[in-house]
Amino acid sequence: AKLEFTMSPNFGDWLASVDASLAFTVLNNSTLVFVGRSLDDDTVTTSEGNFARCLGIGVHADMRSLTVAAKHQVIRFENLAPPGRVHEGHDAVFVPHRAWITGYLDTHDMATMANKSLLFVNTKFSCLATVVEGYSFRPVWRPYFITQLVPEDRCHLNGMAIDGDRPRFVTAVSETDTLEGWRPHLSDGGLLIDVDANVPILKGLSMPHSPRIHNGRLWMLESGRGIFGYVDLAARKVVPVAFCPGFARGLALMGNYAVVCLSLPRDGQENFDKLPLGEIL
Repeated sequence: AKLEFTMSPNFGDWLASVDASLAFTVLNNSTLVFVGRSLDDDTVTTSEGNFARCLGIGVHADMRSLTVAAKHQVIRFENLAPPGRVHEGHDAVFVPHRAWITGYLDTHDMATMANKSLLFVNTKFSCLATVVEGYSFRPVWRPYFITQLVPEDRCHLNGMAIDGDRPRFVTAVSETDTLEGWRPHLSDGGLLIDVDANVPILKGLSMPHSPRIHNGRLWMLESGRGIFGYVDLAARKVVPVAFCPGFARGLALMGNYAVVCLSLPRDGQENFDKLPLGEIL
């Protein structure tokens, strides 16, 4: 289906003020979208590419490469525009440059490390993983309660916070070890896990997503309650900062701003009425 875009009148001015562009995925349309500004006339521009069931995006620190998780593969894009050169009003031209065939892993959050190695949340197999020659993936970590690496999406592991060049925290929808065992626990089964110690930091969350470390503080989304906030690690609680009127999954932080993706329910797959968010809305 064709995507249509609307924006607030000052959105282009805001992009200019923070000197940023945005990239996000639209699962139902299998579309990767770039939003930026034309350097010729300052108009907001959009570019689209279709990649089956695209989800997580990992951006390299130099902003010249990014990696996208698709249904059966992981795809790396490189900015082929030379530094300082402008091509048709744009200072970056991202082109698919390499792909790894992984099979269907339902990959969610993804990170591109300083050395361009990849780390991603392998949701189907309930672990953190990377790509490796000769195999679909190589597991590097799994939650303390997961007893087998099998394609059963046992806890809906979905989010990953990177601290420097290593994973620090992850989120899961439930502490379950059975085939799609997380589905009955959407309202209050979620947890935040310390990767190094492999112990839970928070429990009782409602569909947590997208933990991010920014300026020394851990931020996250509690999607089932519409909360964007930060984690008080000493008190072991989420401190709400803003209410998000939709299902929040996808978070980027830059300077004093947070960019949050909000979704409507997916037809036939999600129902806000089963979540605290439904009552709040």
